[in-house]
Amino acid sequence: MTSLLLGLIVFIGLHQLPGLPTLRGFLLQRLGEGSYKGAFSLAALVGLGLIVYGKSVAQSVHVYTPLEDLRIATTLLVLAAFVLFPASIVPCNLRRLVHHPQLIAVALWALGHLLVNGDLASVLLFGGFLGFAVNGIVSANRRAKVPGLDRKPLMADLAAVVIGLAAWAALSWFHDQLFGVSVLAFS
Repeated sequence: MTSLLLGLIVFIGLHQLPGLPTLRGFLLQRLGEGSYKGAFSLAALVGLGLIVYGKSVAQSVHVYTPLEDLRIATTLLVLAAFVLFPASIVPCNLRRLVHHPQLIAVALWALGHLLVNGDLASVLLFGGFLGFAVNGIVSANRRAKVPGLDRKPLMADLAAVVIGLAAWAALSWFHDQLFGVSVLAFS
């Protein structure tokens, strides 16, 4: 559990830097933009690696019993997250309609997984990311208004949806091999 917690602290803590302009500015000035981005990326990868390793070796400690009936709700929440995530990158109308699509995607992904995972490591992992996403949305809304975006061609929305669906399908197909749980078999 130590590796998982340390990874969450590093990864989530690191992603708080944009909300701390004084510290971020100091680091940018001290390191330079290239070194700052490199150090940020390396630290994020280390945090992510610790999260993956920590979750994979965590002992199962029961916290609550998830309801099997919620698997379909989880599938729909995660599917929506996979569509919103690329919409945060691809300039499309979804970005105009949904403020903070990347953070909302993380929140939906985490909430969906909390519905069907009742062990302590899962609660820490998905609860940590849900808290991170909600805090990020609140912080972003306090810092500045989301600028109005111009209408984009519908093909851009279609591209974001297709990318999201393809990524969701691929991860669903390999979920069992990657994480030991099949999401395709609804028995």
